[in-house]
Amino acid sequence: MAVGRLASYAALKAPPGRPLPTEPRLTVHGTAAGRITLTRDLAALRPGRYGLSGDGSHAVVGPVVADAPHTADTVVRRLERVTHGTLEPGDKAWLTPNVYVGNPSAALGIEHADVDIPGELGSLPAWFVPGARDTWVIAVHGLGTTRELAMNVMAFLHHNRFPVLALAYRGDLGAPARPTA
Repeated sequence: MAVGRLASYAALKAPPGRPLPTEPRLTVHGTAAGRITLTRDLAALRPGRYGLSGDGSHAVVGPVVADAPHTADTVVRRLERVTHGTLEPGDKAWLTPNVYVGNPSAALGIEHADVDIPGELGSLPAWFVPGARDTWVIAVHGLGTTRELAMNVMAFLHHNRFPVLALAYRGDLGAPARPTA
């Protein structure tokens, strides 16, 4: 029981925008022609499209490139774009579900308004993307991510004319901290 409590406490204390304690840091071994070589790990082999975050950098990586030459301890993924910073050999990074960074206007070209939502400890910052429908989508993020995670589905929702409210939680950047923080 004590181990379970300690593990849940560690998971719930994950800082927004930083990896969960169980998420491995991967080493960048090289980049070339739309490809990136990373340390071979179960995380690096996950199917799909992810953000790749490091200290001062963010990129978007696509699927594993199975036929690319690589050593036994590395994996090659498609490098879709570097959003900011640089990825150099030896850099440490981790996969994140945050494919977009910034705000909806800058990252997606979608008009939005910065709004404040009242919370029990103070205002919570949020993005509001207007839409013509009466049904709203209130987008919330999970552990180790930020409200930027909502941008993964925001273009689809906007295209389908749903109003979207993506808010930050207590402890997120710009939001009031938890009392026990």
